Amino acid sequence: MKNTVPISLSTHELAFCLALCGYESMGSQIFNSMQLSVENEADRFIQETEIPLRRKGFWDEDRSTMLVSGLEDLLHLLVHSKKKIRSIKSNQVLFIHMLDQKNVLFQEILGQSHFFSIQAIEEGLTNLLEKHLGLDKESTKPENGFQTLLFSEQMYDELHQLDPSVLEKMVNDPALDVELRQFFADFKENNQEFDNMSFMEMDYIKDYIEIKQVNFLLPSKHFIWNLNYEKIEQEEVYIIPENINEYCKGLNEAIMHYFFQGTAPAIK
Repeated sequence: MKNTVPISLSTHELAFCLALCGYESMGSQIFNSMQLSVENEADRFIQETEIPLRRKGFWDEDRSTMLVSGLEDLLHLLVHSKKKIRSIKSNQVLFIHMLDQKNVLFQEILGQSHFFSIQAIEEGLTNLLEKHLGLDKESTKPENGFQTLLFSEQMYDELHQLDPSVLEKMVNDPALDVELRQFFADFKENNQEFDNMSFMEMDYIKDYIEIKQVNFLLPSKHFIWNLNYEKIEQEEVYIIPENINEYCKGLNEAIMHYFFQGTAPAIK
């Protein structure tokens, strides 16, 4: 299967197209979330959604689904994919759906827009992950030999509740170690949250989902903070400064291992 040109659908269009392809329950979940309870509202919605699909060249009245074969085929692939990677960064979401032994389906969600494209697995995922996470691929090592940070589980949980003004004071406190100040600055810049990446198994038809593993990371200017939960049983959280290229390489290897071996190894 060759790499495809990205297909763009709004959330409304995606829900409508899923219903047309026979996945009414998936489409109805989106319809219900839009609170289209009055019949004439739903009818108007369908009419208004059909127009942009026609403009995009996705409409074909000669087919039973009314959709061109390429779009219909893509939606079938989406629905029947089981293994997935979900990466969340602020309001941006990236899904990597495993299709077969050679191809993956990318689904980038920006606001109410969904962008789909198919890529050969042999090309790797490193560049896509770096772009999605907003990382500087030219970086080498963490600055100044930054050391691993150690927080108690309670301290880590409290970080997310800190008033931004308190966090700002910590960023500018010369009494704190330089790596700790850098971490607080990066954490504040990222809206006091870590980005996360989940290894998932899903069955849309059976309404089944299982999270196999979740990884938390925080981008810095020249490196990446990797949250390590290996010693969480000791109520300790390690936050490790990592080389971006090496981290993304390890992430790519972990994804490939999950897709082909069925297990999700820790990212190192």
